[in-house]
Amino acid sequence: MLQGQIKSIAIAGGGVTSWLAASLLARVLRGSREIVVIETGDADTPQREFATLPPLTGLHTILGIDENDMLAKTDGTFRLATKFRDWSRIGGEYLHPLGETGANLNSIAFRHYWLKLRQSGLSASYADFNLCAVAAQARKFTRPSTDKRSVLSTLEYAYHLDAVRYAAYLRDYACKQCVRSEQGKIAAVTRNSTTGWVEAIVLEDGRRFEADLFLDCTGSKAQLIGADTGFEDWSPWLPCDRAIALSTAGGDTSLPCSQSVAHEAGWRWRIPLQNRVGHGFVYASAFMNDDDALSIFLGAVGSDASGEPVSWKFTSGRRRDIWSGNVIALGAAAATLEPLENINVHIAQIGIARLLALFPDRSFAHGEREEYNRLMASELDRIRDFLILHYHATARSDSPFWNQCREMPVPDALAHKIRQFQSRGRVVLYDEETFSEDNWASVFLGQDVLPRRYDPLVDNFDIEQSKTQLQRIRSTVRQGADSMPAHADFIRKYCAATPSHSGHVP
Repeated sequence: MLQGQIKSIAIAGGGVTSWLAASLLARVLRGSREIVVIETGDADTPQREFATLPPLTGLHTILGIDENDMLAKTDGTFRLATKFRDWSRIGGEYLHPLGETGANLNSIAFRHYWLKLRQSGLSASYADFNLCAVAAQARKFTRPSTDKRSVLSTLEYAYHLDAVRYAAYLRDYACKQCVRSEQGKIAAVTRNSTTGWVEAIVLEDGRRFEADLFLDCTGSKAQLIGADTGFEDWSPWLPCDRAIALSTAGGDTSLPCSQSVAHEAGWRWRIPLQNRVGHGFVYASAFMNDDDALSIFLGAVGSDASGEPVSWKFTSGRRRDIWSGNVIALGAAAATLEPLENINVHIAQIGIARLLALFPDRSFAHGEREEYNRLMASELDRIRDFLILHYHATARSDSPFWNQCREMPVPDALAHKIRQFQSRGRVVLYDEETFSEDNWASVFLGQDVLPRRYDPLVDNFDIEQSKTQLQRIRSTVRQGADSMPAHADFIRKYCAATPSHSGHVP
């Protein structure tokens, strides 16, 4: 068995996941390992415009990336929330915002006060007490305040980015950190006849790349990790298996918000960049054929569409062993999920972070692999459940697709979460959760999953005093949003797309 430090790392794939991994590894390892990215042309999905979650801003801080420069060169905008329409019922609409909603009063979760006062005639929505939601509705944005006394310190944000430009930005960053780039298609993966571990990647032109550690970023093809690691198929709970995407000319810097609109057999997205808007259509092929899907999608997008639509197939699920031998799968090679709730880049990010936390030596001890696989499986399963909730918690009965989603049995952990929230507004969190208590509560309430009772401890406090406290919180949130500049003005002042990074790219 080999001993000693990992000396070389080969990353296969290309696209955002590969260069995110290369950038972070190069930064943290500080040139102590040889890192090569073999750009095979594979990406997690053909989706050009994508949205992110707040933890990516923290990763940029670690990398020392100038956020304004990054956004200018990736046509990026800010994201404070996602607007959902027609999910729980046709005509229904809600915001799933980032950041904290309300404030804990007397060590009791804010939503319980809101639930009690709602029964007493409170008309304010749950989102009215969230700064990100109110700012998104008002089309405002600023960066969080460092003053913890200010409501602006509760602001969280993420991005809307161009995938090609963002990957190129990270590529430039990583190469300046002495990461080597090679291009070519994989012809073969050679393995040790005894251990089954990967020894080398062989390209079509005959070049051979050996390494101690291999990172598989080849998308759902998963060309390095191997089929024997197994795949858990989640399509019984997440039946959408097709997607179409295209862009419309002309950007939209007015709205720091993604949009998700449900349709008869899935949903469609809208992601605004500075110089164009990305549109997508996700559907279940068992309930809608490809021709109908394309026709409905083009009708929804309208006449501003530019270029040809791109379509792809996928099966939602994850690998049972994401780390096998000396290969770790990242991004879609580890788990394939539709872009609902913007989690695809985040899956890559948590995989890289866990690798650094459990970084192996050349023995690749079983303990590190076992813990990595346990942690990744747990978090991915909870992400899966969060996505399932959107489909399952619905009153829609207008199509066979929604009837199936509403009536299907869900995983036990999610069923337990639903029962607990329905009973008394309790949000059950497990050890590894991407989405917070506020995230879960926003989607539960937005999808009309209303608790039968609130926390009885709320009754220990005077209702008029509670009304006053909620009015003060709502007013403070509104004032905070009013104090922000318009999102379009903020973009124009700090991170407007540079001429060479605006418009369309082939």
